[in-house]
Amino acid sequence: MKRGATGPGHHAASRGREHRGMLFRLPGPFGGEAELCRTAGYHLFAQPHAMALPAPSLSLLVVDDEAEVRGMLAEYFERHGFQVSVAASAPEARQRLAQQPADLAILDINMPGEDGLSLLRGLRDSHPTMPVVMLTANGDLVDRVVGLEIGADDYLAKPCELRELLARVRAVLRRAQAPRAAAAAGPAAAPDTPQPVAEPEPPRQVAFG
Repeated sequence: MKRGATGPGHHAASRGREHRGMLFRLPGPFGGEAELCRTAGYHLFAQPHAMALPAPSLSLLVVDDEAEVRGMLAEYFERHGFQVSVAASAPEARQRLAQQPADLAILDINMPGEDGLSLLRGLRDSHPTMPVVMLTANGDLVDRVVGLEIGADDYLAKPCELRELLARVRAVLRRAQAPRAAAAAGPAAAPDTPQPVAEPEPPRQVAFG
């Protein structure tokens, strides 16, 4: 089925596939009609003519075993000014990072073979300062707590809105860059030493006569 196809049969078939994937929603910011794009059970509601918000040229690594998800996230974040590389597995993610470090990684937890939690443990040793946002179709509390305890900077359960994911990525990057910006600015200037205040002179009296 081609992306953007609609029709009764299409919707009926897609409802049967929704349990396999996550749902990404991006409501139109101005309340306009949203365009539905569907790919292999993954949904993207996007405003056709919405203007992408400017973003700094930061690099992201998206790690997910689903090719449709990798492509959708890469396209979405590139529209918002990010440089995106993708990996389908934990070994490929390590290879990508060895070739080109990323400013932030988006990791899917539920991957065949080595999962996202195992990859995160290794990244905390090899790339301790790189922020990581975890994604998973399983909103289980244990996965969330374990991910945060091992070193994830944020966690988002599927289904989720792409707009929320973008906001969380930007917030994590702001927090990560704040100490670097403070260090680059150097030590804060010491406040000026207060000058002693001169005591007022006593009133002078002049006698006439």
